[in-house]
Amino acid sequence: MCNVFCTIQVESEKVSLTQTLRDSQATAERSQSETQALIARLAQLRAHVDSLDHLRSRANTPQYNEGNVSKLGAAVAHYQQWFSLASREIEKIRAEMQDLEQLNCSDAVVHLRNEITDLKNRLLDKEQRALELTADVRLLGELAGEASDSLDAAQNDLNTVSDELAQLYHHVCTVNGETPSRVLLEHEKHSEPGQGPADNGDKGARIEMLRARLALDISAKELGSLQDASLMAKHVETVLDQIRHLRSAVNHTIDRAKSSSKFVNNSEMPSLGSEEVAELQEQVVKLKSLLSTKREQIATLRTVLKSNKNTAEVALNNLKSKYDNEKSVVSETMMKLRNEL
Repeated sequence: MCNVFCTIQVESEKVSLTQTLRDSQATAERSQSETQALIARLAQLRAHVDSLDHLRSRANTPQYNEGNVSKLGAAVAHYQQWFSLASREIEKIRAEMQDLEQLNCSDAVVHLRNEITDLKNRLLDKEQRALELTADVRLLGELAGEASDSLDAAQNDLNTVSDELAQLYHHVCTVNGETPSRVLLEHEKHSEPGQGPADNGDKGARIEMLRARLALDISAKELGSLQDASLMAKHVETVLDQIRHLRSAVNHTIDRAKSSSKFVNNSEMPSLGSEEVAELQEQVVKLKSLLSTKREQIATLRTVLKSNKNTAEVALNNLKSKYDNEKSVVSETMMKLRNEL
């Protein structure tokens, strides 16, 4: 569940980062258009400066007119002074233009570029994290499916053992002339299909409600082990209760048989024949044999459950190692792509 909630959080962060990236790209495009307009204006200014420089070079070229040299002396001095000032201004403008061309962009544009690069890297990290979490959720779903299959098999075995224990308990109660416990009858009623307790239905509805809130599409079968676990606990409780009542009934039968044997030996009950005593002893032997058989079945069932648990742990370790290997490969690939970016 924690992995699923982390996936939802990563997706929301991914959407937020994507929106921020789009806004930054729009701002960068506006800044780029402004920079292009500035470069165009600088080009016009360069052309104007080049024209002024050309005029200065032409003015510096000596052109003499022998008839008007004396009249033009003052004008030449004035124009030389003006061209000298214009030359200094042109040099300043040219130096400023070179500085602008070397910058090629403002600090704001550089900051936006760095921010866009950082957002791209963060977006790649979030996407990688989302892929890893999605793979984890899929693996957990497969493990839950395998656990559900194992629980189904164990539940069938428990149902069989419970039915046989119930029959044996009824048989012992019939021999003892007692009425079966209402607790076991309630257990049998609850163990029938479609007749479970109300809390199981509430748990199933809650599991379905939580599954509907997941961001990923996970089938109810993959989460069936969550509900099967509660049913398994109910069946184990039923079997333990049946064993407890059966042990009490068998002990009562053994006590009655011992008492009957003492009465026969002391001749205190002459009405009880040897055939009845033999029959009771035979029933006691049968009950002990059945009880031993049920204990063996329960031990076998525990062994099967332990084996299923070990198998699931081995499968989980194999999947974990495979996941770690794939994760390292993906990390190396993402590092290469990040370096290329």
